[in-house]
Amino acid sequence: MRLYLDSNIYRQIRPGSKHMNQELLNAVEKLKDVFLFVFSDAHLNDLSNSEEIYREIDLAHMAEYVKNNYFHHDHIERTDKISLATPKEAYSSIDFEVSRKILEDPNGFIEEAFGMEELSSLQPMFKQLLDMPLFDTAKKDPILSNSLETLGLGQEFSGISTIRDALKGLNQAGGFISDKESFAKHQQFLRSYVDRKEYSYEVWSFDFDERMKETAFGKSFSELVDIVSTSAGPEDDYNRFINTYVQLEFLGVTEERSGGKRKKNSYMDLQRDAAHAYFATMTDYFVSDDKGVQTKAFIAYKIFGIATQVLTVKDFIAKSPFLLNNEEDLNSFATGIKYSLKHGFVIHHSLMSNQQVIKLPYPVLNYFDRLQSSISNAGKSYLLLFRSARGRRHGVMYAEFNLLLNKCIKLLGLPKDYKNRLDLTEFKELEDNETQRTWSLGSSSATLSFGDTSDGFRTITLEITA
Repeated sequence: MRLYLDSNIYRQIRPGSKHMNQELLNAVEKLKDVFLFVFSDAHLNDLSNSEEIYREIDLAHMAEYVKNNYFHHDHIERTDKISLATPKEAYSSIDFEVSRKILEDPNGFIEEAFGMEELSSLQPMFKQLLDMPLFDTAKKDPILSNSLETLGLGQEFSGISTIRDALKGLNQAGGFISDKESFAKHQQFLRSYVDRKEYSYEVWSFDFDERMKETAFGKSFSELVDIVSTSAGPEDDYNRFINTYVQLEFLGVTEERSGGKRKKNSYMDLQRDAAHAYFATMTDYFVSDDKGVQTKAFIAYKIFGIATQVLTVKDFIAKSPFLLNNEEDLNSFATGIKYSLKHGFVIHHSLMSNQQVIKLPYPVLNYFDRLQSSISNAGKSYLLLFRSARGRRHGVMYAEFNLLLNKCIKLLGLPKDYKNRLDLTEFKELEDNETQRTWSLGSSSATLSFGDTSDGFRTITLEITA
C-alpha cells in the first residue's frame, strides 16, 4: 500500500534527467493511483544543497507522486509524525541555514543560543556539561597514543580535554561529520586494531553480531551500538536505528565499494541514507538503486524486526505487475477470498464461536493481510479483513482510507449513500460512523470503516456479511 522511493529514484523518473530510466518510470506510473507514495525529511535534506531553481523543479516533480503524504520526526518529543504537506510546503517549514551553522561552528552556535535571556536559567548547567573532561583515560594508553600519531591524529586529540574543546575542534577531530577524508581516516584508525574479515557481514552473515565479541572489540555489535546510544532511551526508535545503520559501516560490518575500491563517506552521508531507511520502515516497500543502502537497510530491518521489503530497481520493475493482480474486478476479488479461506494459514480457531483468523497468502487490495471469519447461530457468515499488528509502525493514514475506498468503488460500485472519497481535512471533523462507507450486494453487505483492536491499535477494516 505504501511505497518509499529513495531520492535517486525520483531523479531516474524525471523526464529530461540525464539519469532517466523509462522502464522504471512506466512501473511507477502504473502504481501511482493504487499505492501511496510518501516522502520524508530525508528527501528534503538531500535537496537542501541544490541550487534553488533545480530544487524547485525536483520538489514539484516529487509532489506529482507523493502529493501531501509527509513523514517526519519530532526530535524534541522523539516521535514520528505523518503530516499533510506537499514537498514544497514541508521544505519551507525547515530552516536549513541553522543546520549549516551548527555544522560550521557548533560551539559558537550553542553558546549564542544559550545566551538568550529566556534560557539564562539553564546556563550554569550547560556550562558544567560543556566542561566535562574527555579522553583522560584514553590519553594514558600508550598503544592508542602511538596509533593516533601513526595516523596523523595525535595533534587533533592532544588539545581536547573537554566537550567544549571537542565542539571547538569539530572540523578537525570530529571532521568526519561532514568531511569524507577525515571520516575515512577515523575508519582506518579503527581497522588498524581489527580485521573486518573476522566479523564482516559478507563473510559471517548475521553471525557478525556475536563474532565481534571474539575480536579486539570484545563486545558484540549490538552491545557497541548500545554504548553509542546511551543518550537514546529504549523508546527512541529513531536514534537507535540511525546509530545501528551508521555503525554497520563505521565499524566495518559492511563496506560500501565503488569502482572496486572502498567508497568514501562522511558521517552525514551515512546519516542521510540511514534517515531514508528509517522513514521507509513505515512503508511496505523501500526502493533504492544504492547497493550500500540496500544492504544496510536489509540488515537493520532484520535486527529491528521490520517487515518492509527492500527492492532494487530491477526487483521493483519485475514486481510491479504482480502488485496490480488483485485490483481487477469483483470476480477476481471473490476468487481470492475463497482461495484464502482454503489455503490461508490458520492463526486462531475457536470451536465455541465457530470463528477463525487466517494469515492471508497475499495482501488483499494490497493492504489487508488478515481475515477473520465466523458463522452466527442464525447461519449468517461474517468476514472481516484487517491489517495485522506488524502494521503498528505504519499507523493509519486518512489517505489510505480514501485509496481503499477508491478500490472498493471499483469493485462494488458507489456505496449506498452515493458518496465518493472525502477531502482529507474532513476526517478530523467527523466521527468514525460518519466516515464509513457501506455497499448492498443483494442479501449481502460490505462496510469499509475505521476501528480499534482490543489493545487500542488503530486500523481500517472491510467487513462483509452474507
